[in-house]
Amino acid sequence: MSLRLEAFERVLFGNDDGIVDTTALARLCFDGVPEAGGLRAVCWQVLLGCLPRQRREWIPVLHSSRAAYAQLAQQVWSQAEQTDSEGQRLLEQIEADVQRTMPDISLFHSAISSTKTSGGARTSLAARIAAATHTSALKLEPVATHGAVLGRILLVYAKHNRGAGYAQGMNEVLGPLYYAAWGSCKDLGSEADAYHMLVRALRGAHLSLFMGALQPTVQQWWAHSVRALAPALWAALHGSGVRGEHFSVRWVLVWGAREFALPDVLALWDALIADRQRLAGDDVDGVEAEVASALGATDAYEAVDATIGRVQCVVYVRRDASGDDGCDRRQLGFMLDFFAAVVAALGSHLVDATFEKAVALLQDLPRDAPELSMHRLLRATRRLRQERADRRAVLACRAVLASKDEPKATRFFAGLGERLGFSTPPPSPTTLPLSPTLPTTTRQLVVVRVVPSRLAVVEIEPGGGSSVQVLGTCDAERPMLGELW
Repeated sequence: MSLRLEAFERVLFGNDDGIVDTTALARLCFDGVPEAGGLRAVCWQVLLGCLPRQRREWIPVLHSSRAAYAQLAQQVWSQAEQTDSEGQRLLEQIEADVQRTMPDISLFHSAISSTKTSGGARTSLAARIAAATHTSALKLEPVATHGAVLGRILLVYAKHNRGAGYAQGMNEVLGPLYYAAWGSCKDLGSEADAYHMLVRALRGAHLSLFMGALQPTVQQWWAHSVRALAPALWAALHGSGVRGEHFSVRWVLVWGAREFALPDVLALWDALIADRQRLAGDDVDGVEAEVASALGATDAYEAVDATIGRVQCVVYVRRDASGDDGCDRRQLGFMLDFFAAVVAALGSHLVDATFEKAVALLQDLPRDAPELSMHRLLRATRRLRQERADRRAVLACRAVLASKDEPKATRFFAGLGERLGFSTPPPSPTTLPLSPTLPTTTRQLVVVRVVPSRLAVVEIEPGGGSSVQVLGTCDAERPMLGELW
């Protein structure tokens, strides 16, 4: 078994209390889920909340959720022939969209009985997953093709989520979910599992894209995210008349499912779903509560995500200095940053292109272009988001001080330092070189690199030049701080 598979096995099955550490699982999934029978489906179900953290509950939950879906499906399917004209139009739209779903993937257009997929390597991990998720088969009206299964899932979704209904593009979101689910159990249980993953995936800001929020989201993404990442390229494209809505509506709506080959789509979704799980986590470190109590009552501050070391938290920063672009970064941030990285990666092909050539390239991305290597794009996205997190760490420090609550600021930084492993007591004041980009017009705390292997939290006084008070130091190579720099 590979080291990657062993790492997944430890997280899923190696804990004595039988509880999956979803934070550790998300970190593993972010870098891609190996192709082992059923592994991706289980990881996605856990991270999306379809399966609980308690492993002993997997079989009862799967049995219950699959039975619930079977009941819904039988009810909807039995009424399909008695539908009115509006219902008939819905059926026809779903059928037409299903026929267009991932046309280059044979699974979606083949008979169920003739489907042959390996499901990944046969490993001990695959066997453990099968044992932990096996439950009785569903009692569903049999259908002949996987396309018919997709159609039934979408029809059930439309009928039992009437606030959203069905919209074109939902079929593309369902495709990778069903592909992963079928690779897990290859029976009717995969239909129910895919349905429940679809319900979980299409919620919050992602669902709002299908309900009127897509156009303003794309416009904000183009005007802020792309412009901030590649200002010269953005100016050239904008000057030639290119706008985000000319090419990126489909990108954002279906999470890139139509733009990349399926293996790359799965790798992208590993990262997207892992990032969604992080945002759904609790404030276990107390950072959010500590800062919110000081700043949450004033309109001068807003809540934004921050990564300080590996502490995932929400901090409050001044609205005029948050570094946000107006898009919903809580749920859409990773995806929007990823697509900004896609545009930037094609800069050499776009900067001198005419309007027609630029839009044509962006509407039909060259899948074999080395610039669009999924590994490279995900690495660029991670770097972009970490740079923003570094800036927010500074802004968080500045915001706490701006609250004029010195005892609370002291407690906040003492607690933060303890969580990040800063040494105590702090060393004596010293002189450190400051980046010329760091303003010194207001009192602030910042995290700086002292030497290659040491970080420090320092306090800068207005007009203090390079003389700063070191409040604490830590080892830059500590695992908890590995992604900060």
